Amino acid sequence: MDRLGRITVSTLLTAAAVMLSQFTISQAVAETTLIGNAFFPRHHPFMKGVLDPWSKGVEKVTNGRVTVMIPPASLAPAPRQWDMVSKGIADVAVFANVFQRKRLHLQQIAQIPFLTTTAAATSVALWRTQQKYFNVHNEYKGKKLLANFVHNGYILKNRIRPVTKVADLKGLKIRSSPGAAKAALDVLGATVVTSPGVKIFEYVSKGTVDGLIATYSSIRTYKIGRYIKYITEFERQLSNVSFSFFMNQKKWDGLPANDRKAIETVSYEVLSKGAGIAWDTSQGGGYEDVKTYNIQITKADDAILAELRSKLGFIE
Repeated sequence: MDRLGRITVSTLLTAAAVMLSQFTISQAVAETTLIGNAFFPRHHPFMKGVLDPWSKGVEKVTNGRVTVMIPPASLAPAPRQWDMVSKGIADVAVFANVFQRKRLHLQQIAQIPFLTTTAAATSVALWRTQQKYFNVHNEYKGKKLLANFVHNGYILKNRIRPVTKVADLKGLKIRSSPGAAKAALDVLGATVVTSPGVKIFEYVSKGTVDGLIATYSSIRTYKIGRYIKYITEFERQLSNVSFSFFMNQKKWDGLPANDRKAIETVSYEVLSKGAGIAWDTSQGGGYEDVKTYNIQITKADDAILAELRSKLGFIE
């Protein structure tokens, strides 16, 4: 091969290498890693029913173009998830709507007493209600709503005495989520301490509170069975709380259209229902711990239910 031929071949190989390098760089740029924050334990129903399956689903439906990275520790405390995503510290988060009551007015409908059937059915109902009636009010401005869901609703647990009538609540120090659940307990005569769910073990184990309203699954999730002696169950439960799973809107808008469309297939009602199913399934661990620790269960009778409804009608 003459000198000109060698130069031509060399030039072509160099050009090919440059093009390949540019192609590789463009491919890398096209790939997106989302930061999905988790403020809850890794064995929590939120992880099993929301963040973990959604992360795996996103990677699958986008053929790896979009992946989700979950930091080993929360990037913000539970009440600050909304602001954290607004500031771009994380791209995606789960959030208890009670921490944005001045912004998310309509989602508080989930707190109405005696409204919950199963978590799955109620979560689907909440998602459909949001789409049909609430979206027009744009309460999620700046966020891309990916799912709405609830847990199984609140039962009453305490270590002091059985609660068989409203008067039994008087003087009990009870942990609650903020919002309507707190308002209900205030009216019923309890001394209320509000906190995120992640504080449950600390408050219960140290005796900061005498009891709490929370789900059956919280007994196992937060390892509090040994500190509980009495449970009162209510038909469709005493209250509930709704949650949102959302992404920073600018981050969502920056994804390619085909990836957004693909991600929608593993979000919305599908994910809302999946979150509810995870909560329903997690109840089993709570039931097992009730037996293990010999916790006494009282089912609220018609008399106490009538008394509760007469006192709590103001919430609705």
